Amino acid sequence: MMLGDMNSRSRLDADHYKYPEDSPLYWAQDYMATTPYIDAMHRFHNGEYTKSHANGDRIDYIYLNKALYDRLTDIRTVFDGYPANKKVAWGEDKTIWVPSDHYPIVAKFRL
Repeated sequence: MMLGDMNSRSRLDADHYKYPEDSPLYWAQDYMATTPYIDAMHRFHNGEYTKSHANGDRIDYIYLNKALYDRLTDIRTVFDGYPANKKVAWGEDKTIWVPSDHYPIVAKFRL
């Protein structure tokens, strides 16, 4: 299993992004497509786009090998009111995302 904020875009979501074909934003995920790892969110939801970041992008991924993917029973992004954009004062007015600018992703597996 490999997971995290990869700050890159998947060509599998190209219809959402409409970036140029040669955009470097695709490069990391293009590499992942050459490995045996499975983009769990994309495959489990039959390609349905689900954002993972407050700006509407999907930049957080969970990659699984086939053995783990075969045990996956659910994977979803949690939309529970967070992240929330909050004004804070740290000597100057700043806007931050609380508690994060990313939505949590939960994956469940059959043991």
